[in-house]
Amino acid sequence: MPEGPPRDAATRHNVLSANSSFYKFVLQTRVLPKEMMDSNPFDGVLYPAMDPLFTRTEGLTEAEYVTLARTARHEHPCRRTAFRSYVLILALYHLCLRIDAALGARIEKLGYDKGHHTLEVQIKGGAWVTKAVPPFV
Repeated sequence: MPEGPPRDAATRHNVLSANSSFYKFVLQTRVLPKEMMDSNPFDGVLYPAMDPLFTRTEGLTEAEYVTLARTARHEHPCRRTAFRSYVLILALYHLCLRIDAALGARIEKLGYDKGHHTLEVQIKGGAWVTKAVPPFV
């Protein structure tokens, strides 16, 4: 039995989801005969209520961002990729993107609206949003 304080809602949600995925895998691959397991025991479990857009992850401070951007631009050992890394850091910080949204961005989603360059990206939770891209980015 686990000891200590109860786990938070996000942890319980992740554990339930991982277990359910494991049983789905077992059912899909037919690893066990149907007599031993014919359904996912986690199908009827209620998951803890939680905001899909919430995160406990802390962002960089302004000083940390400046140091990271300066290092990528001027001190990156591989000059071929230094500018690419620098622009990625600018996009992450100034468009308030998570790394998966930035890496999933596509040139086809780059647009122009009301005098501003825009980028349509998929954010946490699967929603699509349009972000204004500052000129220096």
